[in-house]
Amino acid sequence: MIRAVFFDIDGTLFSHKANAIPLSALEAIEALRKKGVLAVISSGRSYQEILELPVIQYPFDGYILLNGQMILNERFEVIAEDAITGKDKEKLIEVFNEKEIPLLLVEKDRMYINFYDERVKKTQSAIATAVPPVGEYTGNDIFLASAFLTYEERIALMSRFETLKAVSWHQYGIDILPKHSGKMKGILSYLEKTGIRKEEIMAFGDAENDIDMLEYAGIGIAMGNGDDGVKAVADFVTRDIDEDGIAYALKHFGLID
Repeated sequence: MIRAVFFDIDGTLFSHKANAIPLSALEAIEALRKKGVLAVISSGRSYQEILELPVIQYPFDGYILLNGQMILNERFEVIAEDAITGKDKEKLIEVFNEKEIPLLLVEKDRMYINFYDERVKKTQSAIATAVPPVGEYTGNDIFLASAFLTYEERIALMSRFETLKAVSWHQYGIDILPKHSGKMKGILSYLEKTGIRKEEIMAFGDAENDIDMLEYAGIGIAMGNGDDGVKAVADFVTRDIDEDGIAYALKHFGLID
């Protein structure tokens, strides 16, 4: 029996074509929660970012943010967090201060970038999010960094770190986080708080940073508009987000009528 369903935001729950959550998805999630199944966000986005999207206005039972680096309950209270530490944090600050590539840092209550160019503006526009303000490192904990670069630049950048990894969310956008982290780790933390087992969860996703949670979940669902690598690891490939993909999958597995 499925007791909780985890939803990625971009390209899964939120359609950038319609600039909205499809009505069919909202109705399906409402029906799901009425049956006592938890609906949980699982995204690479920060709390500050989801405030800009029409997601926060709808009730969810938890929020796994920053690719598992920060977990909030239904009241938006932090129940678990995992900051970047050690020598690789210092190297990350060096990259930020060098200003050779656009690098965004995410703290608990603030996100800022070292500089931005046309690539950054186009990439952020593609996910319906404004470019963060330019700022200086504050000395606070860093939970995630995002870089805007080509594949070749990504290889060169990540070779500087020993304990960090990159996951893609756009052709020119990557998130940088500890190798032990990811949406799967965030889900594990959430399940420890609720007593739910992995066999009792379903997860929906469409991009590289969703792969680990789809592989971990009892049932992993890839969106029809998802990347081929995501579809390859999924237990089921549903329809496109704009073709009622979430509702279709939930009905297929009998979670809603």
